[in-house]
Amino acid sequence: MDTGFSLDDLPSEFVYDVDKDSDGKKCILIRANLQNKDDCERWLKAYESKSRTKWIVAKVITTPFRSVFHKTWMCHLSNRNKSKDSQRSTDCKAKIDIKVKKLNRNTTRKDKYLRRDPPLSAVMHLELKHNHHIQCDSVLKYLRISQNVTEEFECYFRDGLTPIEACEVHEIKIKLNQNADINLADGSLNPSLRKVYHLYHKWRRVTAAGAQPIKTDTSEAKMSRDSLTETVQCLNNHSSTQLC
Repeated sequence: MDTGFSLDDLPSEFVYDVDKDSDGKKCILIRANLQNKDDCERWLKAYESKSRTKWIVAKVITTPFRSVFHKTWMCHLSNRNKSKDSQRSTDCKAKIDIKVKKLNRNTTRKDKYLRRDPPLSAVMHLELKHNHHIQCDSVLKYLRISQNVTEEFECYFRDGLTPIEACEVHEIKIKLNQNADINLADGSLNPSLRKVYHLYHKWRRVTAAGAQPIKTDTSEAKMSRDSLTETVQCLNNHSSTQLC
C-alpha cells in the first residue's frame, strides 16, 4: 500500500505550497498555480505519467459560482462504474479534487495565496493513500493507453503494420530505451494485443471503411522478428522516437 507523499511527487513544471490548514493525515491540501480547465487537465496528465497512476472523473461542477473550474477524480481501481466482481476494482478510495478560484479584487483580499506571484489559484485536495501497490505488474497492466501511445499505434497502422507486427515493433522500441522492465509492464505504454486490436478496428472504421479484416495468424507477408529489430535499431540510430 502506497501512503508516502512529497511535493517532489507532483509535476515539477508547476508552483505549489502546502496549505496551513492541511492536516496531512487523510487529505493533503495543496495550493498551485493552475488558472483554468486546461491547466488542470494538463496537470493531471503530467501527474499520471509521473506517478504511473490513472484517474477517472467522479464529479464535475459545470457552473461553479465562486470558482473558474471544479472537478473530482477517483483512482481508476475504485468501484465507480464497475461491477462488484470486476478485476479492475480494489475499491480504492484515493481521490483528487481541484477547484480553481476566481481571481478578482474580493477574492484576492480574502485569500493570501491569490496575492502570490504567480497566484496560487488552485485548491487541491489530494487523498493519495491507495489500498493497492502502484509499481507492480498486476496493477500497471490495467492502466489505460495514453494518447501519445494511441497516436503511435495509429502511425504503425498507416505504415501497413498489422496489430501483431505493431506490438512487436513497439515492444522492441521499449526494450531499447531506459526503464524497459517497468515500461513493458505499464499498460499505458505497452498495451496488450487485445487492446491493440481494439485500436486497430477503431482506426480502420474511421480511416479505411470497408477494408477486409486482417488475419491474426502468421503469413508470408508478416515481418520476421529479426527484421523488425533491425528496423527499430536503425530508426533509433537516427535519433528517431517515432516510426513516422
